[in-house]
Formats: sequence, C-alpha cells, structure tokens
Amino acid sequence: MMQGNKVKTVREAVEDGSLVDVSEQAKKEGMPYPTFMSPGLIAKYESLCPGVGVMAQLSYFACLLSDYNYDIYGPVFSGDHVCIIEPNDEYGHVVLILEEGKAEELGLVRSTGDRYEYLM
Repeated sequence: MMQGNKVKTVREAVEDGSLVDVSEQAKKEGMPYPTFMSPGLIAKYESLCPGVGVMAQLSYFACLLSDYNYDIYGPVFSGDHVCIIEPNDEYGHVVLILEEGKAEELGLVRSTGDRYEYLM
C-alpha cells in the first residue's frame, strides 16, 4: 500500500534511502541502464552469498533482460521480487529490482517524455 498519497521519483527514493543506486556494479555485469535496488533485497542477497550476492543477482537480471533485448517495459517477476525496466525522464531508462509490490508501497512514479506520471 502506498504511503499516504505521496508519489516520488527514483531520485527522491535514492535520496531518502528507499532505493540504493547499484549502477556501477550493474554495468560490470552487463546492465546498460542505471539500476536501483531496495535495501531489503541487498541485505537478503548478501546474507545468502556474502560478498557476491548482489553481483550474482545483477548478473542474473542482466542476462534475463538481455534475453528480451531490453525491448520490454514493466515488470519481470522472479520469485518474490520483480525487475522493472522503465523509461525515465531523468535517466533515460532505469532498472528497479524490488520486492514485489514495493514500487507501489513507495509511491514510485513512472515518468516519460510526454510528462505523464503514474504509479509503476
């Protein structure tokens, strides 16, 4: 459930700690777009495979999205979490790796060149 009626951008979510920018690590794994993860998933991945958990998941999602040629928008579900690739005014495109329902809970908005905003 969304917190109140407030919506926020990806940048605002990074600034308030709701998302973590993992773009540098994602680039090493072949992800062509700015990539953000929830702190909860980072903690989960690292607890499962200390020191390599996040990189392993980024590699998995980079491979998965490359199978789609990055031509899709919206969610790709994987167990209890989701990988969302979206057009974004500020970043061009973004990849969000979150717990299922987390985008809605955070009130993240999708923004496109036509300036429409709507919940992801």
